[in-house]
Amino acid sequence: MSDSRTLNISLRPKSFDEVIGLEEQIATIKAKIDTGALPPAWILSGPFGCGKSTLAFIISRAVQGWDFAPDMKPDVEEINAADMTGVDDMRALIKRAVYLPYVGRYRVVILDEAHKLSKAAQEPLLKEFEKPNSPTIWIIATTDPDKLIEGIRAGRCFTVKVTPMEEEQRRALVVRAAAHVEYTGDIEAFLAEIKRAQVVSPRKILMAFDQFTSGMPLAQAVGAMSADIGPEFHEIAFAVVFAQWDKDVQIPWMGGKTVKAVGTLLKELDDKLKKKGKPSADTEESESALDDEDLQGKPEIARALRGIVGAFLKGMLLPKAQKGKYVFKSPDKLQRAYEAMHILANVVPPGSYELEWSGTIAALYRVNQKLNGK
Repeated sequence: MSDSRTLNISLRPKSFDEVIGLEEQIATIKAKIDTGALPPAWILSGPFGCGKSTLAFIISRAVQGWDFAPDMKPDVEEINAADMTGVDDMRALIKRAVYLPYVGRYRVVILDEAHKLSKAAQEPLLKEFEKPNSPTIWIIATTDPDKLIEGIRAGRCFTVKVTPMEEEQRRALVVRAAAHVEYTGDIEAFLAEIKRAQVVSPRKILMAFDQFTSGMPLAQAVGAMSADIGPEFHEIAFAVVFAQWDKDVQIPWMGGKTVKAVGTLLKELDDKLKKKGKPSADTEESESALDDEDLQGKPEIARALRGIVGAFLKGMLLPKAQKGKYVFKSPDKLQRAYEAMHILANVVPPGSYELEWSGTIAALYRVNQKLNGK
């Protein structure tokens, strides 16, 4: 499968000039890079979806010292820190950091959600961040910098605070998105709705606009994004469309990135919603056990997750621009995407509040199985 056509991916900035907003931050970053004295470690902090990872990838190209051809990429390793909480994992990563990159002057390691690193996993970084002439530059992206140990926050890292979009920046982003999808309707109602709902994340704005221009009612499209949606929602939706229900898989076209099993991701989200901790070695749950929250519909969460999956499926149905023309996927893949969308749209009857969450899990299972040809 090729990558998705959702707006938050297709309009992701690839250079400083393409970024809307963050003028002061970008000016500071450019000035620092221009000095030639590159910090070995950077911290990008800010709310979810405000562009930290995007900015990290732009920095990873800028520090190399020259422009790359579109098909040439520097040596960048992006890691979800939630998958690397142990000290042994961190030491193995640090061991790889001593090698020169295959492409570019520097190897760049991006640690997303770095606040999820344990204290023990953070401590080996202290010495690494002080190494002179290291071939590796570290970029830490976090929504909660206060959870980083003091040694990392104080003095060892060049820190940039990434802020949400203001009103004029949101307008510029929506205008760009409308031009990209050739939407000729009035965007004022959409802008008013995201302002009312206080949606200020560029990722969420683009996902809401994607759903709105696909035919979803405005209040529902924006409402899905105004729910308390963390990065795990996007991760789950991606896994539903491109991975497996019951086992972890590697995605070749994402550089071999490992994606957790959909069922595991949904279980982790369900436990988080119930405010359960991570299971210990002696945890054993009964399949017949129920608690009060199992009987709640969680409609906003369920609809938001279905909306994001639907946006991915829409991307599979539409052609992808390739060398000056639009190219469709194979008829077999198009049919699977259509049938998956039909399942997603019809599994939960209107008004079935109590089935919103449990019904959504069932729908996501059928969607995943359909896309995997089962």
